[in-house]
Amino acid sequence: MPLVFLAVRAALGAVPSDLVEAARIAGAGPMRIVARVIAPLCLPQILAGAILAFAAAVGNFGVPALLGIPGRFPMLTTLIYQRLNGFGPQVLGQVAVLALMLIGLAGLALLARSALIRRLSVPVAAGRPFAGFDPGRGRGLALTVLWAVLGVLLIAPIAALLGTALVPALGMRLTAETVTLANVTQTLADPVIRRAFVNSLGLSLTAAALSALVALPFAWFAQIARQPLLRRLDTLADAPFVVPGTVLALAMILVFLPPLPGLGVSVYGTPVILLFAYLARFLPLVLRPVGGVAQAMEPALDEAARIAGAPALRRIALIFTPLAAPAAAAGAVLVVMTAFNELTLSALLWSAGTETVGVMIFALQQQGNSTGAAALSVLSLALVLALALLTDRIARRSAPWVLPWRGGV
Repeated sequence: MPLVFLAVRAALGAVPSDLVEAARIAGAGPMRIVARVIAPLCLPQILAGAILAFAAAVGNFGVPALLGIPGRFPMLTTLIYQRLNGFGPQVLGQVAVLALMLIGLAGLALLARSALIRRLSVPVAAGRPFAGFDPGRGRGLALTVLWAVLGVLLIAPIAALLGTALVPALGMRLTAETVTLANVTQTLADPVIRRAFVNSLGLSLTAAALSALVALPFAWFAQIARQPLLRRLDTLADAPFVVPGTVLALAMILVFLPPLPGLGVSVYGTPVILLFAYLARFLPLVLRPVGGVAQAMEPALDEAARIAGAPALRRIALIFTPLAAPAAAAGAVLVVMTAFNELTLSALLWSAGTETVGVMIFALQQQGNSTGAAALSVLSLALVLALALLTDRIARRSAPWVLPWRGGV
C-alpha cells in the first residue's frame, strides 16, 4: 500500500489546479470532479504504483516466511530460502532457476508499468499544483473508511505487537496485573541479540555513509558533467531496488562464494557480503534525491568554477556537496531506517556472528518465542521511528521532494 500511496500523492501534486477550477466553474460537484478530472489524470500513476507493489510483493520474504512457512503455504522466496537453508550451496543451480522465475515475474510487471504509463499518460500544461478541496457530504464517509483501513493494517498490528511484548506469555490479556518489562530486559540481556543490534547498526550506518559518498560524485558526473556512460548507468541504478531481494542475495552468493581474484579469500559468510548487498539494494535511496539536486542546480555555478580553473573533484567538494548535503543526509538516514530491520537479504547471507535484527526476530518467532520476537520488534520499531523523525528534521533544510512522505516521489 505505501508504494501506491506515494505514487498517487505524487500524481495529485502534479494535477494543475486550473483544470479543477474550470470544472468547478462549469458546475461540477466534488465527486464529478474526482471521477472526470482527477481520476483520469492520476490513473497511470495509480496503476504504476499497484504494479510496483506487485513486484515488491513477489520478492518479499519476511511476510511469507513468518505467515506462510508455519501454515505450509509455500512461495518462491520461501522455497529458495528453505532449499538453501536445508541443502547449502550444492543446490545453487536449482534455486537459480527459481530466482529466474522471480526475475521474470518482476520484469514483466515493470514492462507492464512502463507500457501503461506511456499509453495512459495525459499531457497537461504546467500550472499551480492542485491543493485539494472540501469533498462536502462525503467527507465523513471518506475519513471513516480511511481510518478503518489504517486501523486494520497499521494501528491494530502495532497495538497487538506492543501488547504481546508486555505480557508474560502469548495469548494473555494486557492488564495492570499482567504488564511486565521482562521480555524487553531478557531481550537486551541476550548477547546474541545485542550483537545483532551492533551488526545491524554498523552495517546500516556503513552502507548509508558509503552510499552518500558514491551518490555525490556519481550524480555530479551524470547530471552536471553529463558523462554518457554514467548517465546510462544512472538509468540502471534503480534495478537492484526493484529486483526481488531474494534474487539479489542469491546473486551475491554466486559472485562472492568463490575466493576473490588475487586475494584468495572469500567474503561469503562475513559481514562484507551483507554490506555489498545493502549497498546494491539501497543506493537508490540516496542517489535519487542527490540526483534531483544535481538536475535542479544552476549550471552557471559549476561553469564559473570550471572557467576559474577548479578541477572536477574540487567543484564537487566546494560547490555541489554543500548544496546536496541535506538531500544526501536525508537519503542516508533512509538507508539506515530500511537496512536496520532488513530480512530478505540477511536471511540468505547471514552466518554465525553476523546475525542482524531482522534475522533474530525471524529466529525467535520460528523458535516459538513470540513475546521475545515482539519485544525485539518494538525496540527496533522505536529506533526506526526516532530515525524517521530525525530524517524529517534534516529534510526541512532541503527540497520538499527529498523525502517521499513530504513531497511525493
